Amino acid sequence: MKRSLVLAAALFSFAQASFAQPNAQEQFVRVVESPKSARLQTAVTRFEKDGVTLDLIGAIHIADEKYYEKLNEVFKSYDVVLFEMIGGENLGRQAAAKPAAVPEVAGEDADENDAEAAADDATDEEAPEIKPAPAKKAPQFNALRTIYNKAAQMLDLSSQVDVVDYTAQNFIHADMTAAEFEAKQAERGESLVSFALNSKKDQVSEPNPLRLMYGLITGKSNIMKLALIHTLGGAEDQVSGLTGENVVISDRNARCMEVLDRELGEGEKSIGIFYGAAHFPDMEQRLVDRGFHQTGQKWLTAWNVPKGRVSKPKPQAEIDSKASEKPATD
Repeated sequence: MKRSLVLAAALFSFAQASFAQPNAQEQFVRVVESPKSARLQTAVTRFEKDGVTLDLIGAIHIADEKYYEKLNEVFKSYDVVLFEMIGGENLGRQAAAKPAAVPEVAGEDADENDAEAAADDATDEEAPEIKPAPAKKAPQFNALRTIYNKAAQMLDLSSQVDVVDYTAQNFIHADMTAAEFEAKQAERGESLVSFALNSKKDQVSEPNPLRLMYGLITGKSNIMKLALIHTLGGAEDQVSGLTGENVVISDRNARCMEVLDRELGEGEKSIGIFYGAAHFPDMEQRLVDRGFHQTGQKWLTAWNVPKGRVSKPKPQAEIDSKASEKPATD
């Protein structure tokens, strides 16, 4: 029981951490319901200017694996994809531009000459895979990722960072480093906690705790997802009014626009921006200020949750009719 309570708390933390989508007038995340299913969808919103096509591609941190697989295919169609990830500067195209770290092959005390000799002696089949060194992550984002991973496990979903191919050579880091983010937050006296508390001034529908607990105890992930889906899809109003001067939205958007301006200057014509949908109302205005105009929007399903069979109550007339047909008893 204690474990179930801890897991339920993690799910609630996930719901509160996903305060992501502001501005009710311009939706970038929505929930579409039918009698048979509920679908959480993210938008791909197209803008154009002088022969340049730019898509804002909404990100959600945990979703069906096939949603991320679809995104991986979509990303291939762009010249460049500008992506958000605090501390992700070693990923994507930047990884190829940085010298690879020498893999550890001879223990912690081996010197560089020993490592180089071991690498020279290794065959192609024996050579260890060389990956870009991970960038430093802000501690608060490490905590968020732990919450997302726990939620993904409980909801039978996949994590964005585990499925999206951040090694793609058209991926361009367009976010702050961890050091920049922490320094900027210190300068503004801001934290993720204070930002989240401010975002809750306008409440959205919170998940039913009993329904969440029932889904958790029975292991029925779809029940938990149905309890959470409107909290996530309806969270648009939660940070409306917070897209002014803050680190989480406006400062990171400014960094993304710096990278966009650079890529436009280099002649890129087909650009995707893969960012959390909370960033898009502010980002949209920045694009309009640069002369872009919206030309279309399509939707991708991130969660597809079947509702299962729901028994409908019988009409009272039918109940009365059947009752009158019963034989009388002595």
